[in-house]
Amino acid sequence: MCLRVWKENYRILHTRMALLNVMKKKHQKKIFDSSRKKVSEKSL
Repeated sequence: MCLRVWKENYRILHTRMALLNVMKKKHQKKIFDSSRKKVSEKSL
């Protein structure tokens, strides 16, 4: 029936979620790096 449309939507959703996950990981890494820098500055 409308299985093809559903598959298309599912694939778009899946890629979007994957992109969001990648962006989140990058963002968390940035925060982690900046907080680590602050810690190392304090210890000096």
